[in-house]
Amino acid sequence: MEEIGLSKYSPIPLTKSYTPKNGLKYVSRVLGSGHTGGNGFYTQKCHNWFKENFGFKNCWLTSSCTDALEMSALLLEIKAGDEVIIPSYNFPSAANAFLLRGAKVVYISSSACKPNMDIAEFKAAITPKTKAVILLHYAGFADNLSSILSTAKKHGIAVVEDAAHALGAQYEDQWLGSFGDIACFSFHQTKNISCGEGGLIVVNKPELCEKADEIWQMGTNRAAYQRGEVNRYSWKRIGSSFLPSELNAALLLANLEHFQEIQKKRHEVWNRYYQELRGLPKSLIGLPSIPSKNMHSAHIFYIILPTEKLRNKAIKKLKQAGVQSAPHYSYLHIEALQQKEIIAFNNSPGIDFERQLLRLPIYPDLSIAEQKRIISCIHEFVYEIEN
Repeated sequence: MEEIGLSKYSPIPLTKSYTPKNGLKYVSRVLGSGHTGGNGFYTQKCHNWFKENFGFKNCWLTSSCTDALEMSALLLEIKAGDEVIIPSYNFPSAANAFLLRGAKVVYISSSACKPNMDIAEFKAAITPKTKAVILLHYAGFADNLSSILSTAKKHGIAVVEDAAHALGAQYEDQWLGSFGDIACFSFHQTKNISCGEGGLIVVNKPELCEKADEIWQMGTNRAAYQRGEVNRYSWKRIGSSFLPSELNAALLLANLEHFQEIQKKRHEVWNRYYQELRGLPKSLIGLPSIPSKNMHSAHIFYIILPTEKLRNKAIKKLKQAGVQSAPHYSYLHIEALQQKEIIAFNNSPGIDFERQLLRLPIYPDLSIAEQKRIISCIHEFVYEIEN
């Protein structure tokens, strides 16, 4: 599914990492410094960047978004018997982080026309055992956020924003990642901002910050020791080594310095797709449904095909033109065969995102000519279906 295949055209990949101007320079400085381990100069520079640009006062770089999610489970003291609600259309990390703590994961549907969480199913899934909800901002969109937050507050449920797709996205002029008790971001090579492998956890509840400091560094109070608050550091709680190396942090900072440029180019690509494809029959090519009050992150551009069979034909058509396209997630409640008991609320009659959604290439270096090739290919595909 991921192979581009043979074509007379130069290949267009699905994603492509941005190459920052200062990347090699910063990485070389780290190698020359002798401090390649974590929590050094570049880690702190990245932390400060997020504080200054997004107001994330309490944040920690991690080795991945998966690590950030696992850290959030430890922060919330998730344990056996607790229930955690997540959308079933999701990446396995969202479930793994809480299954590792012994929790029971409750899977719910996406809304009828968007991959975001269905608010009615969220409310129906709440029980006295519900400890947290993992709110996936799919493609950098937030939907029903006010209702989800108020419902969670009413029932005393912690909210973790899975913002892997959402760096730079806003809801009601507020940055995604600043709404929940905790937020988790990804800097994997496929993301808008990348350092190969990396993540970030944002803690918006001040009372959790000391605990986060300790969990981040093997469950010790090493951070307090480094600040001169204690004479030696010791083991305080269950934790892990969640911090990335300075090499990753250096590359991340180099990319963050181009954040505005990267986002501007990605939005241009996203908007061009939307404008050029919106005239096609909606029954054949569905486009992303943009919730109100949103500024999305231009992380993913997807189309919705009527059936899985037609989606596979579209993939083949694009592949013949040298264009890589791909489906996305599977439904976790179906794949979670290792669990003895599955709790799933999946009654939504809407789009079958696992079988109908198709992602198109989007990255800053995608040229107008390359994008026109992709758009023309989709127009030709629709013409062939209709005739």
